[in-house]
Amino acid sequence: MKRVVITGVGIIAPSGVGKTEFWRNNTAGVCRLSHEPLMERIGLRSRVVSRVTGFDLARHHDPADVPWFSRLSRFAQFGVTVGAMAAADAGLPRLSGGVSETSPAGINRERAGVVFSSAIGGTPEFQDTYEELSEHGAHPIDAFPEESVFYDSVFLNYAPAWTARTFGLRGPCTSLTTGCTAGIDALGLGFDLVRQGELDLVVTAAAEAPLSGLAYATLDVIGSLAVGDWPPERASRPFDARRGGFVLGEGAAAVVLEDRTSAIARGARIYGEVLAYSSQNNARHMTDLAPDGAAMASVLRGVLGVAGAEPGVVDYVNAHGSSTPQNDVFETQALKIVLGEHAYKIPVSSTKSMIGHSLSAASLTGVIATIGAIETGMVPPTMNYEFPDPECDLDYVPNQARRHHVGTALVMASGFGGIHSGALLRGPDATRAGLSPRRLTTAQPDAAEQGAAPRPPTAPKPDAAVGGGGPVLFLHGFGGAAEHWEPLCRELAGTEAVAVDLPGHGANAGTPLDVPARSLDADLADLTAALGGPDGIVVAGHSLGALVALRLAIAAPHRVRGLILLTSGFPFRVHPELADQLSRGEPEPAFLAGSLRRPSDQQALRLVSEGFRRMRRPGPESRIWGIGEGETDIGDLGRVRVPALVIVAGKDVVTSPRKGRALAAALPGAELLELPDAGHYVHLEDAAQVAGHVRGFLARVAGAAGRYERDSGQVPA
Repeated sequence: MKRVVITGVGIIAPSGVGKTEFWRNNTAGVCRLSHEPLMERIGLRSRVVSRVTGFDLARHHDPADVPWFSRLSRFAQFGVTVGAMAAADAGLPRLSGGVSETSPAGINRERAGVVFSSAIGGTPEFQDTYEELSEHGAHPIDAFPEESVFYDSVFLNYAPAWTARTFGLRGPCTSLTTGCTAGIDALGLGFDLVRQGELDLVVTAAAEAPLSGLAYATLDVIGSLAVGDWPPERASRPFDARRGGFVLGEGAAAVVLEDRTSAIARGARIYGEVLAYSSQNNARHMTDLAPDGAAMASVLRGVLGVAGAEPGVVDYVNAHGSSTPQNDVFETQALKIVLGEHAYKIPVSSTKSMIGHSLSAASLTGVIATIGAIETGMVPPTMNYEFPDPECDLDYVPNQARRHHVGTALVMASGFGGIHSGALLRGPDATRAGLSPRRLTTAQPDAAEQGAAPRPPTAPKPDAAVGGGGPVLFLHGFGGAAEHWEPLCRELAGTEAVAVDLPGHGANAGTPLDVPARSLDADLADLTAALGGPDGIVVAGHSLGALVALRLAIAAPHRVRGLILLTSGFPFRVHPELADQLSRGEPEPAFLAGSLRRPSDQQALRLVSEGFRRMRRPGPESRIWGIGEGETDIGDLGRVRVPALVIVAGKDVVTSPRKGRALAAALPGAELLELPDAGHYVHLEDAAQVAGHVRGFLARVAGAAGRYERDSGQVPA
């Protein structure tokens, strides 16, 4: 089977035309819902829609094409434009007079196709034409010739055919009309075509412009559209106890799917990877949903099965979240059935809370919103969430975006006809921070005392676990290295200990020190996922490494089971004399000895000196691992919900003990351990003493395995 990646994105939404504007407004929680006078005039109960503004054909097409496109329906305009946006973003050249304007390096046009989708196509234009020719139904319509603009505006085949012709994609060109799941179903068909090796590249797209009296009336009469005593901008309320239906919207979305090998060969940008797709129908009812969520649960199992993935790999869910009373309970139950306790640990949000339900385009819009979360490390909110529903008791990211690592995500969709579909996406798999984990020796204390030589460090087994919680991951501080943890780990018999050389240090000195915070956090989150059990793993950090561990617990709380933070606090500062010595070469041993509680401890001094000798030299304005000098904000410490042991050394001359106490006070439920006679490198100089406290903490964390704090249905803010 081929691996399928996403190499192009196009989006036309009420919250933005183009990925940059859409991602920015989606993260900011911008709601684009407005009053619809036509609904009021025709006597409907619902009075709100979500409309695309700022869409300009001339910005996206050749001037020669604009006059013709301007005669087409809004649906067709969206379709041709969004496909062109995604194709251009993927680096596909247009044809000019049947000849490529530029060389389509790496693209076999016979192995490239288009899969388009729409729920109702040009129904508004069909309605307008009927009303015009029948004088609003006053008499029958006689057969008559109609110019092609009508057919191109109404039926689904114009946009995909235009896209194929414009970009010379000579493989299959087809359209789906599976209702509200059609967008993700188009992605699914494209995924299968590439995965099975039938095609190398597929442009998948969905377009919808349903804002018309006929669409309003048919959806209102069955009670689907939003009603309630709310201002228009607050009418879409997914998972809220007072939700009253969905807001009809318009828009279009497209992604280019490509064989990973082909994409890499031609140097394409890779946004992420499609791991799996699955779709089923409930064979039950056109619109009614059973509250047990079993039908969607079956789809989610299918998605994970195709991917060969466990539920615990999921970092985020972009839900269908339509704001109807039935759907939101249905989805919530399905997630709890399939993900179990893990469902309570990850964020779930609905894009429809901000831009309504654009039918077929909604699910593909959700895919692009998810790509944005992977790209930015920010999970978009579910807006207008005010009143918790006891039956919807997951974390719906209410009203404010959240910094959160998204490595793997589920996208869910449901539609009329009882169709349920889902896809699993993953971020690009490039290593950003150069992390190379290795297991440290954890010999019995008496063996160490007898002078037994420690075993050489080896790469950890991905499934290594102790007590179901996985190993402990150790992160060294500024000027440190993985070896700094060996004295402590030799005292932790029976514990799986894994350490890494952080960027610019030890064996990873070739990686810049100023690797962005999000890149380092993403790599650490991926590493903890590979190492950990279903409840995550414990992460220990020293000094600046402790702040990185803390930041990881904020960005990927479902991956961290506990924290051990040694001699750390805010703000991080490098001693001016140390900075000067680093700029001139290696720090002087006498200066480094001054940071030790016992300067004559030659083993500790050797490890500290070796760590600084092997590290990359920082620049004058360098941010170390995404943290700048004097910085005090790495995220909301109140969101750290895991047990934390904060170890403060009373004789620390590098990090003031006052900073450590303040850090412990800022963390909910943290244990503060003060060692009055210890120094900054307590894990090197007093390893046996520290190990006793660490063992006790690990035992307490292990005793809490499988338990996850929930607040009686109150979703964390």
